[in-house]
Amino acid sequence: MILLGFMYPNIPSGIPSEDLSPLQVFPALLAAEKYDMPLVVTNLKKLLVSLAQKDPLLVFALACKYCCQEAAEVAAKFSLRVQVYDAPLPQEFEDITAFAYNCLLHLH
Repeated sequence: MILLGFMYPNIPSGIPSEDLSPLQVFPALLAAEKYDMPLVVTNLKKLLVSLAQKDPLLVFALACKYCCQEAAEVAAKFSLRVQVYDAPLPQEFEDITAFAYNCLLHLH
């Protein structure tokens, strides 16, 4: 659905970011990379940056789960605004390695 939103010309900027969650964007990003859709990949990465500003811990966890290093780094930087030790962690943290979580804690 997200990929089609970027492909149809009658939707000028794709799907509005306020309607999406990182849970929807990461699978679309992986599909866009798999099917060699560079314009869509670029737009989805920009969208992830805006989503990382709103929920950096969720974006970090999903980026680690889907092996998206660039998104993980951006989300980690935005996570500096959050008290990681006190904040409730998203359920998706169960899917990341202890190493990735340790790297995030060392950043703080």
